[in-house]
Amino acid sequence: MKMNEELRNKVIQWSKDRGIIPNASPLVQFAKLMGEFSEIYEALRLLDKEKLIDAIGDVQVVLINLSELLRLEDDLEINFNYSKEFNSLNEVAEHICNIGDKIIKHDYKSAADLIEKSYEYLTGYSRFEYIDPNYALECAYNEIKDRKGFLTPEGNFIKESDPIYQEIIKKYK
Repeated sequence: MKMNEELRNKVIQWSKDRGIIPNASPLVQFAKLMGEFSEIYEALRLLDKEKLIDAIGDVQVVLINLSELLRLEDDLEINFNYSKEFNSLNEVAEHICNIGDKIIKHDYKSAADLIEKSYEYLTGYSRFEYIDPNYALECAYNEIKDRKGFLTPEGNFIKESDPIYQEIIKKYK
């Protein structure tokens, strides 16, 4: 089983429409990935299944964006395959954390391999939590599809609902 390609394409188009692709740097998207990944732990701490679904979907969105940015940097093909196993969150974290090291070193091929493994392990973790990863991605997409915001020159997308949005607008305009 693979990631829903139609949803993946919608996420990519959404990111292109907002300038994230091709303007964000892989390192900026990695920082976003770490923020979204931390929300998985927050959802677990709160025992909030809906937040967990949202966080898993958000991580997938950023992995998609990061994969597209790496493809532009190094013409890499990144496949999003489901895990056949149940995986622990620690296994997911290990792979995700190592992506940043590879990006800093401009070792995009190794970063791409880690993105594939991170996604595979994330789907294995999702199965452990009885969450369909495609459902989580669909929920995340439905939440962002109408979102508007501002892309900073560094490639950070600041959504209109963010408390710092007005401050960012003033800073950059």
